[in-house]
Amino acid sequence: MTRLENTVRAAVDDLAATAPRAHDLATAARFQGRRIRRRRRTITGLAAVVLLSAVLVPYAVVDGRRSAPPPTPVAPPPSELPPAPVVSRQWWKEPIRLPGGFVVTAVSQTLERQIDGKTGTSTVANGNLVLDRATGSYRILAPRYQTVIGAPAGRYALVYRANRIGIADTTTGEVRQLGYGPATPLGAQWSPDGTKLLVTQDRGMRFVDPATGTHRDVDTPGGLKECADECFFGWLAGGTEISLPQRRAGSRDVAGIQVYSPETGAVLRTVPFPSSPVSGQNAVSPDGRYVLVDPDPRDRTRRMFVEAGTGRIAGTFVGSGQMHFVAADLILVVSSAEARLYDLSGRLLQTTQMPPGLAGRRISVGRL
Repeated sequence: MTRLENTVRAAVDDLAATAPRAHDLATAARFQGRRIRRRRRTITGLAAVVLLSAVLVPYAVVDGRRSAPPPTPVAPPPSELPPAPVVSRQWWKEPIRLPGGFVVTAVSQTLERQIDGKTGTSTVANGNLVLDRATGSYRILAPRYQTVIGAPAGRYALVYRANRIGIADTTTGEVRQLGYGPATPLGAQWSPDGTKLLVTQDRGMRFVDPATGTHRDVDTPGGLKECADECFFGWLAGGTEISLPQRRAGSRDVAGIQVYSPETGAVLRTVPFPSSPVSGQNAVSPDGRYVLVDPDPRDRTRRMFVEAGTGRIAGTFVGSGQMHFVAADLILVVSSAEARLYDLSGRLLQTTQMPPGLAGRRISVGRL
């Protein structure tokens, strides 16, 4: 999912919803300003999203401005990888398997249904779908939810509608409404093991237990005050630390990230980053060494990964699609058309074509 598509979907969510009451005027103004900027970007972006039908082939570029050597690819050659998965015609009856051992965990309803507010009969071709890992098939959820995001592991999925979130049990289809939520779906992120949901709140972080619906709030005084435009908390490797992008004083440029303790909310350290970490799952390599970050502000087609400890640019991919670390040395690029597996040098290892029924829909991925 490209940042452009995320922007469009976020704007659709905003237009369909009534914004939740903020705790103070400054916070309300900040969130309203971000919504206005997203709507303005959507006016020029919607046509591009509709016309986008092909995925650019990503490739890695070593940053010539850095003296340190690029990461050495250690991915096995294609002959040592399992064969690239092939999706069956009746794809909804079994997990959609992707290169790198990932599967599709959820599919949101078509953008047309979200924009037009259509609530007719939901099918696998247009409705909200979640993977029931117990049966290995996809379950259709109610059409009233604008976005569905499957957990990277386990039995739960996040549903989002009108600035409110809920937790769906993928084995039963039942949904627990929580009665609160972030300004966009990007403000709620699953932990790497799927056992917790991190929600960005006005005062700090909220950790939700999907099994019970209970939550624990952790304040981060002043943390959101200097937050960058994409103001969302995110998980770092192993789910033991939390990141929040910070902007430069008097500027909208990202200065780096603050790293927080999820237990106390204390700032553990600050790391200079060239851009915000990608909002979503699997943005950090399993070994914690690299972090996927947003496009270079000077070139929006560039997607970078940086060293987590220093913020040094380690490599750059050019193209579109959601980017996920599936191993310490493998990146999966996913669109609604296909999934491609690359090593850190940008070498294409495998490609799997997505079912035609997923065209133009938001896709979540994870482990089976």
